Amino acid sequence: MDLLTVLLRRSLVVLLAVMAWAAATPLAAGADDFDELAPKIRALVPSEGTIEAVYVAKDPGAIGEELVGFDLGHGAWYLVSSLSAMGLDPAGRYFAGPPQRLPDVRFITDGTTIDQDEIDQYCAQPMLWDILNKGRKAYTVHKDPSGGYTVTTTGPRGRRTLDIESIAKDFRSQFPPGLWEVTLDENAVPVRLHRSWSGQEDSIDFHWSKRPKSPWLLNEQTPQLRLGSFTAGNDPSRFERASVASSGLDSVTRIEEAKAFLVQQSLASRGRSAGQAGAATGPAAPGVLRSGWRWAVIGGSVLACVGVAGWALRLIRGARGKSGGSVAR
Repeated sequence: MDLLTVLLRRSLVVLLAVMAWAAATPLAAGADDFDELAPKIRALVPSEGTIEAVYVAKDPGAIGEELVGFDLGHGAWYLVSSLSAMGLDPAGRYFAGPPQRLPDVRFITDGTTIDQDEIDQYCAQPMLWDILNKGRKAYTVHKDPSGGYTVTTTGPRGRRTLDIESIAKDFRSQFPPGLWEVTLDENAVPVRLHRSWSGQEDSIDFHWSKRPKSPWLLNEQTPQLRLGSFTAGNDPSRFERASVASSGLDSVTRIEEAKAFLVQQSLASRGRSAGQAGAATGPAAPGVLRSGWRWAVIGGSVLACVGVAGWALRLIRGARGKSGGSVAR
């Protein structure tokens, strides 16, 4: 067998091995995976519509609210708590500030952006909308053996919408690069969100509510909050800064009223407890003093007697002093 035949046979063996390996290895995330996923996401993310939800404290003894909203037609959003309010209006302008001062807060005009990752824990549409619009330029899609999908991207601390350029240079070291990863089922519905960076990580398991009409997916609960109410519509003006400020002020008012109500309840409860304690002892019989009052009266009588005796003694000494003085003279 000549050398050329040996080389050809070896080349053929290598080629067959490579083909076998390629057939056995799942395709890496690529165009086919994204193209397959995109129509499923599109079914969950229509071209227009708005959702606004109110989340309330899960603990019955706690007081708190968070307002969240998203506009599919413009990509506008907001997130409001009693301490802060932020969002992106339909014109693409970011705003942020305390709810009480939001009407006077200027729009952010220096190019700084605000990441909307916090909304992911409440609603599925913002992340799905972003995946659909940015596509494979920002996201990698991999189809899982189970039929679902894993979508990944990178960002500071594993946040998909946080721009490192919007962070002050002195603090950028605190936001190392990280991985953002969401697991979707076969219908593109998010199942779990996972973020990891510099040995740290956090995860969110979704529990989608059955209440909203399709396609809205609202998480029934987060670690501290639960879904209270929601409104689905198509009114982009609700995402204007002034409207968000008004909603924020209403929320602050509700919280303050709830706190005042709890204080009143607490005071009333203490008053009832004191009244019940007094009623439990019953009225005293005529001419009979309770032990506490009896000792108080006895003690008062003793002090009165001592006082009278002291006054009388001073009078006697005074009289003697006057008498002795006249003799001396």
